[in-house]
Amino acid sequence: MTLEESIDWAGASRALAEWYRENGRHLPWRLTADPYAVWVSETMLQQTQVSRVVPLYLAWLSAFPNCRSLAEADESAVLSLWRGLGYYSRARNMLASARLIVSAGYDGPPNDQAFLAGLPGFGPYTAAAVRALAYDEPTAALDGNLRRVSSRLTDLDKDPALSEGNKVCQRAVESLMKFQSPRLLTNALMDLGSGPCAPRPRCLLCPLEPYCLARKRGTTALRPVRRAARPIRRRFGAALLFSTQTKLAVRQRPKGGLWSEFWEIPWEVGSDGEDSGVTARRLAASLGEESFPEPLTPSVTMRFTSWQVETKLFRAASQPTGTELLPVDDALSLPMPLGILRLLREALQSGLIR
Repeated sequence: MTLEESIDWAGASRALAEWYRENGRHLPWRLTADPYAVWVSETMLQQTQVSRVVPLYLAWLSAFPNCRSLAEADESAVLSLWRGLGYYSRARNMLASARLIVSAGYDGPPNDQAFLAGLPGFGPYTAAAVRALAYDEPTAALDGNLRRVSSRLTDLDKDPALSEGNKVCQRAVESLMKFQSPRLLTNALMDLGSGPCAPRPRCLLCPLEPYCLARKRGTTALRPVRRAARPIRRRFGAALLFSTQTKLAVRQRPKGGLWSEFWEIPWEVGSDGEDSGVTARRLAASLGEESFPEPLTPSVTMRFTSWQVETKLFRAASQPTGTELLPVDDALSLPMPLGILRLLREALQSGLIR
């Protein structure tokens, strides 16, 4: 029996649509089918919790209400509004894509797969999400939630993120879309994956429970098939604080690499096994500081894709070479990595910036 024959897709699609109409989340980006607004929301939601995105999405649309206004914006203004979302390459890609979209004569991302595929930051997921949610096209926007739901629904015994498994998930979602609005079902599957079909499933609350092959076969806990998690590398880091007369010493990072052209107080990651105090002394010496930096209380954990850095704050006795003194409020308004900003806000609240 083929996948298409093993599930009542019409019944499953109808049940899912009915469940969503009763239980769907009320989110601001679901009030519009504007391709630009859909694109903004989907880009922000990648690697970021919904609760954090909502206020930033509204602020973004207030500042850049359409694709042209974004295309005409300065990068510094774009990055400032992106603060709090992390992965700043997404904001830079959005700016570059907006300029390409406008120069091609469009008001927003068009319903053109080939065009979207050529835009910076438009991977298969973003392109499919824009087409499904803005244009109601039957395209499967496969994120973690949709892969988990479709893996359980079809009892997929392969990794859904790899080619063969991905194709099965895509067929499953597109089979559901034959009977209901792709826009509605995409939102429904997202909510189902973050609710009843979350990593710890609550099958009795799931509208697809009568149709789910994993549920029938007792394999729900084994789906989706998971790859071994990559180990997280942990290191210590140090940041140097120098302030005087309500001014703060900051510097701009070089173009390219981590946090390209962002502002920061001097910061460095230690070598494997190196204590943050050793890192702080080496960093201070490299910036012309002769005395040992004074350790302060604030610290922050900076998390990256496969590593994290426990960064501690130290006070420098003199202005580090390569920094400039700016009024504190001006410095904190610059595009700055979230971890550094959190460290400085904690220092400010503790009265350490003087």
